[in-house]
Amino acid sequence: RREKAVRLPLMKRLLILLIVLAAAGGWWFATSEPPKPIPAHIQKLKADAQAGDVRAEYGLGRVYQLGDGLPKNLGMAIPLLKKAANKGHSGAQLALGRLHEAGEGVTQNMGRAMEWYRLAANLGRLADARFAMGQMHFHGRGVPRDYPLAFEWYQKAAAQGHPVAQHLLGAMYEEGWATDRDVIEAYKWYTLAIPEKKQALAVNSIYDPERARAKLAKKMNNYQIDRGEKRARQWR
Repeated sequence: RREKAVRLPLMKRLLILLIVLAAAGGWWFATSEPPKPIPAHIQKLKADAQAGDVRAEYGLGRVYQLGDGLPKNLGMAIPLLKKAANKGHSGAQLALGRLHEAGEGVTQNMGRAMEWYRLAANLGRLADARFAMGQMHFHGRGVPRDYPLAFEWYQKAAAQGHPVAQHLLGAMYEEGWATDRDVIEAYKWYTLAIPEKKQALAVNSIYDPERARAKLAKKMNNYQIDRGEKRARQWR
């Protein structure tokens, strides 16, 4: 009788435990999502990248870098970007420069970032690379601080329509950094940056070309403002 009195509570406990485990297992299976199929365009990128296509290597590298269609994986992204960069792909070179500057997925190395930016900028197709060169020289990252060189790179990026470079070029003309002070030219570059000012503000909240132009206009006469507007129209 004593054995029976002991066994019944034990069996009940085991039964309760089994019920709890079964319920937990059912909840896990109900809430866990099955793996999503890889999109067809990414499957093609993978096949083309394996075949050595430079654009596919860059594209797949960016997919892994951004987590766009596949889980973010810098360990997979960086080798792919390096393959494309070593074949002269300027977008991959720019991406690697940014990763080295931020220390994302690699050890932060401003000198290495500068090397990748220079390669991308010298190809001449990417305004972002030329702007990055301006920033590195302006702030002395990976190279000695050099305002004249920063001014040159901002000019190149601004000429390609880069709004942040246009805003900073306006500021350098307004303040006379590495160039003669020229409020008309400053007004022109602020004006050109205004349509894409969101991009400038995304880089730094103080980069507001509309506000900068309004502040500058208070120091200018109507003739100077008209000339600034004319220069902006001619540039467009």
